[in-house]
Amino acid sequence: EARAYLHERGATDATIKEFRLGLSGNNWSDLSDYLKNKKYSDKEIIDAGLAKKNERGSLVDKFRNRIIFPIADSAGRIVAFSGRIFGADASPEAPKYLNSPETPLFHKSRILYGFDRAKSSMRKVQCAVLVEGQMDLLMSHQAGWDNTVAASGTAFTEDHARLIKRMTDNLVLALDPDPAGIKAAARASRAALICGLNVKVARLKSGLDPADYIKAEGADAWRAAIRESKDIITFLLDVLEEHTKGQSDRFRRAVELGVLPFVTDVQSPIARAQYIKEIAKRLGVAEKAVEEALQKIPDMLS
Repeated sequence: EARAYLHERGATDATIKEFRLGLSGNNWSDLSDYLKNKKYSDKEIIDAGLAKKNERGSLVDKFRNRIIFPIADSAGRIVAFSGRIFGADASPEAPKYLNSPETPLFHKSRILYGFDRAKSSMRKVQCAVLVEGQMDLLMSHQAGWDNTVAASGTAFTEDHARLIKRMTDNLVLALDPDPAGIKAAARASRAALICGLNVKVARLKSGLDPADYIKAEGADAWRAAIRESKDIITFLLDVLEEHTKGQSDRFRRAVELGVLPFVTDVQSPIARAQYIKEIAKRLGVAEKAVEEALQKIPDMLS
């Protein structure tokens, strides 16, 4: 049933095998019992984030009734897991996704899902693509974009941005197109800009998340969405212009609050000058006025 679900989402057997996907069953301690037979101590199993002790002092597996996505460090060593709820025996109260906790091996803010597989492609094509979830990543790789990584259950951080910066200066955000996804794109953009990355945003017009978009529209449509991605400042201006619908005062206030803070994060003086020029043109004001507004941004944010 788990394989059929993954096929239904669009994943092929080759992708399932390549990313080493698995399934955890319904029993309370299958994994813990297996590892104890391999001579691992209770403390090692708990410290690895795989189990916890119940009130009777027995080990209980953390991952049960879940499709399992192994998470590797940059060298390809498995350091954590993410599990999607699956199966008739799963508790309705259980979270849809469960990720390994922070452990001596797994620091969420420093590991990107798929980075070990994407890093050589990132360097080769001089671009990285960031998606939100594991299925998004699997489908993007399957569609030929081997330079795709995912934040996987945590916010994109400056540490993540520095990891990408080691391979390329260019990042395309392809996050879910709902309001939560746009907010996540905004947060990720600021972390990336602070670290000196050039940031673009791919907009999926159908309103689907990347995995469903690739399944519905095909690899060519995904390729077009990535290649037609817009610079982050242009993207934000477009979104705000759509939402304010010709209300110039409302648009101006939205730009001051929602766009100018991103410009302050831009490390390149030349890029910043280009953004100031574009913002001034959109608002119909002098570039000097935008520059003066930018100088007040640190006070507004404090």
